[in-house]
Amino acid sequence: MEIEELKELVDREMKKEHKMEVDVTRAVTCVDMQMVESYANVVGKNRHEVIQHKFMPEMYPEVPVALVHDDVLIKGRVDLLDLKNLMIWEIKPINMKPEYYRQLSLYVAVLRKLTGLNFWGGFIFYSKDRAYQEYSTVLDMTILDQVVENIKAGKTRIVGVYCDLCKLNKKCDKPYRWVDRLDVQVVNEVKLI
Repeated sequence: MEIEELKELVDREMKKEHKMEVDVTRAVTCVDMQMVESYANVVGKNRHEVIQHKFMPEMYPEVPVALVHDDVLIKGRVDLLDLKNLMIWEIKPINMKPEYYRQLSLYVAVLRKLTGLNFWGGFIFYSKDRAYQEYSTVLDMTILDQVVENIKAGKTRIVGVYCDLCKLNKKCDKPYRWVDRLDVQVVNEVKLI
């Protein structure tokens, strides 16, 4: 698959009739976590761009994706897309959060359904001067149906684990699970600076 073909598929999905829509990040994280992520995106934007540059031209940065599934438009932007190897890479600060897995799982599920190809996903975690490329060994392919079910039920987020913020204040009613399924395998380390 070429990037132009993917863009055409995404454009068609965006034009399809749908009753509701949701952004990938909003679908998988609570409001408090979204605020932390938003701040981290501003602070980590430079690192993000440096990492994207290190891995290009083999990969495409900030690729829009969209899928209408059961009358719900699910849309977002993949940090890095490797079409040659069918890999989706999410760039995150080095501290792992369960929300990262849900987000990656949702991107993989959307692209699999949209293209019919067997995409997989991984993370590029960064610290001050290094980036670690890690394959995710576990993804949840039931997440697409979970997101649609929650959106249709009027819920603002997917069922999952308490984030660190919520653990402290018990601000949400998400069941405590997912933690035992978080696993990555380091495949590459890149010096950023």
